[in-house]
Amino acid sequence: GSDKVGAILGSGRNYTKILNCYNRATVSSRTAIGGIVGMLASSGCRVQNCYNAGSVSGNNTVGGIVGYFASDAKDALIENCYNRSDVAGGIVGSVNAAVTTAEIRNCYTLDTTALAGSPANLIVTNCGQITPKDLRDYAPTLGEGYDEDYFVQNKLFPVLDWENAGRKTTLTKESGVYEIRTADDLRLVSYMVRNGENFSGDTLE
Repeated sequence: GSDKVGAILGSGRNYTKILNCYNRATVSSRTAIGGIVGMLASSGCRVQNCYNAGSVSGNNTVGGIVGYFASDAKDALIENCYNRSDVAGGIVGSVNAAVTTAEIRNCYTLDTTALAGSPANLIVTNCGQITPKDLRDYAPTLGEGYDEDYFVQNKLFPVLDWENAGRKTTLTKESGVYEIRTADDLRLVSYMVRNGENFSGDTLE
């Protein structure tokens, strides 16, 4: 479509809730484009525990999480979300001037992008623009819905905890030898090395 386009949802209405989602795909259209939701169009909508890692582009009202807050999106909330894409509005692309009670809470974007486009008539609580290096360590700050990127599936940026569910996040060591048996074991080694682990003198097999 030419407007109201999001990787997860085009337009959120009637107390829509988008929870525990992410986007790593490319989203491109004309207007009201979001990495997660294109437009929030009514009061009470919620976007929580979501992140955008994909490219998001358009002519205007482009946001990493939500593209546009329409005039009826009063009391809408974006919480515990982050964006690591270079977009005009890191969390929200644009906000209708009639919206004065919507809020973004505990949300973060790269320091190369604004939290929100203009006009930004939002309540902003515990949000910030931070460097990629710092954002990689923000899983605890984002809350219990997030985890470390142990398996290097998101370039070491935080992932949702369900992405790691049921996967072993420690290496097995038997008789002084680290056992590498699965692809996840290899990914875990990569994560550990990138985070400063030194396997010098150790045996991996």
